[in-house]
Amino acid sequence: MLYRETSTLKFLKKLKADGFKQRYETDVEFADNIHKIASLPFLEPTSVVEGFELLCSKFGDDYQPILDYIEDTYIDMSSSR
Repeated sequence: MLYRETSTLKFLKKLKADGFKQRYETDVEFADNIHKIASLPFLEPTSVVEGFELLCSKFGDDYQPILDYIEDTYIDMSSSR
């Protein structure tokens, strides 16, 4: 559980560092979607890639840098294909 909490905190720090802090604090829909992304580590390991792909299909282009970071840092897409 500690790894999951640590990875979520690391992700939220990254958002702040990349300039998404104000949007996260003022845009309720954006914050809700960020919470969905941050919840991925709490899925069963076999469901993480599917959950990530579902979120990718639902979010617009403005989420792309965030999704790229998650994919590059936490998700090994090559193992699922």
